[in-house]
Amino acid sequence: MKNKPMDQKRMDHLRHINREIIQQKNRLQKLRALRQGRVRQAPGLPSLTPQDAQERYAVQLRELEESAARHLEKCLEEAQALQDFIQGVEDSQTRQLLSLRYLECLTWQQVAFRMGYCDEQTPRKQSQAFFKRQQKEVKAGVAQK
Repeated sequence: MKNKPMDQKRMDHLRHINREIIQQKNRLQKLRALRQGRVRQAPGLPSLTPQDAQERYAVQLRELEESAARHLEKCLEEAQALQDFIQGVEDSQTRQLLSLRYLECLTWQQVAFRMGYCDEQTPRKQSQAFFKRQQKEVKAGVAQK
């Protein structure tokens, strides 16, 4: 996803990625605890005795852990790319707006109040205008090549 241009849809996806990162960390933690015999059950898996987890199912549990870790890494890379994009925005007000909305996952109303506006439409329209400018710049860059 790194080569994909930044747009509002991709930024909205950051909110979901942040939740997914938390879920993957929890799943990874539960799988490790199951494999180490500290717990008997993890969501989506049968109940195991500590001996089963350490002997019979150790390989499968390790593979599940590795898969969850790879997925977590992909989510973290995408989140980092989006955060880098926001930090690279030159206009301070736009950067603040994007940070509040997409990094702190605030509603448009909360963003408006934090930025000193009474109406949530103001930051929402500023965001839409920013992404329209971004889209035009991307199209202009493609046309020049």
